[in-house]
Amino acid sequence: MNYLNQLYALLPKGRLWEQKPDGVLYRLTAVVADAFNQVHLFYERVLCESDISTATELSLDEWETDYGLPDVCSFGVNTLPEERRKAVQSRMNMGSGQGKSAYEQVIKDLGYVGYVTSFQPFVCGKSRLGKDALNNGERCRLCLKVSFYPRTTTFVNEQGQTEEKTVYGDDLMCTLDRMKQSHTRILYQILEDA
Repeated sequence: MNYLNQLYALLPKGRLWEQKPDGVLYRLTAVVADAFNQVHLFYERVLCESDISTATELSLDEWETDYGLPDVCSFGVNTLPEERRKAVQSRMNMGSGQGKSAYEQVIKDLGYVGYVTSFQPFVCGKSRLGKDALNNGERCRLCLKVSFYPRTTTFVNEQGQTEEKTVYGDDLMCTLDRMKQSHTRILYQILEDA
């Protein structure tokens, strides 16, 4: 922004207020305009940092601290800024419910491709004793089956080199186990590429 022109437009008109580039008034107004510009740039930076999707590494540590990251589920897995942002976003969305869609959102937020199957409890008129037709043979009442494909993640090793590693869902299983209600049982299935 050109604050110098804006400040000059606010000054009164007259010979005393002439805009001479070598004058004291010009230099004083230029200093004030530069200070306004620095405040403007700082405000834009704060605005970017206030949104996790645009946060830089400067405020990413603060975001992670606010949401209790890195925790036992994500320690050593999310090392790149993009993955760290995803982990914070996933933690922000984690309290959004206990339904099938909430679990699928966490799977997506952590970078996995997968789906959730929910088993129904025994219902009079639909289920029979000794045979759980709606549960596909699983013997549980409040169960979810989480099926997902492993994902490839990029990390920086101790020598500072970027490497790729296949993650088989340890972080996902830990996160979902911490998210679930105490009476819910989750069955995990790691899918293989066809």
